[in-house]
Amino acid sequence: MMLHVLIVDDEWLDLEGLRDQIPRLLLPPMEIHTAESGIHALQVIQDVPVDILITDVNMPQLSGIDLAGIVKEKYPDAEILFVSGYDDFEYARQALALSAVWYLLKPVQDDELLTALLRAVNRLGAKGRGEESP
Repeated sequence: MMLHVLIVDDEWLDLEGLRDQIPRLLLPPMEIHTAESGIHALQVIQDVPVDILITDVNMPQLSGIDLAGIVKEKYPDAEILFVSGYDDFEYARQALALSAVWYLLKPVQDDELLTALLRAVNRLGAKGRGEESP
């Protein structure tokens, strides 16, 4: 089964970097979608089911926290990974309230991203969605 991953970040270099950092050979098949704002992400989720959302926390117009809440309403089984340049407890608290898989600090390390994605895939597998990790 193909998993759908949506990466959202208002900083283009971070967005491209995260997409390129995903170790596809170590994960189940996935289609990766990107959006450069929370507003653009809302357009994407109208057409694309979201299994895993990787979103920056702090974005103009629609924050990653608010976006995650909307994604969870539309796709209750979606797994959320937050990325932030801020080591802020309030953001982390809000992420926990949304049952986030992980809260990654920028710059995101390859091993942390892999660990977070494997955890998300395993949680999806436990819900009967996606595949168990290899």
